[in-house]
Amino acid sequence: MKKIKHLPKTENGHGVRYTLPNGEVYIISHNINTMKFTLWKEQEDGYEKIGTSSDPEVLYKKCK
Repeated sequence: MKKIKHLPKTENGHGVRYTLPNGEVYIISHNINTMKFTLWKEQEDGYEKIGTSSDPEVLYKKCK
């Protein structure tokens, strides 16, 4: 998927940072205009977009 340096300004809602026991970090951001949530994998040089959904629970399952 697409890799970016910073999360887009359109992700203007509350976000959740999730760290797995192996040290991988994921962020679920929220766009309040479209009511969509996006899952990002944090990397040394930015963020990789994993997926988007209207239900954040779907994205939590992708973190495992």
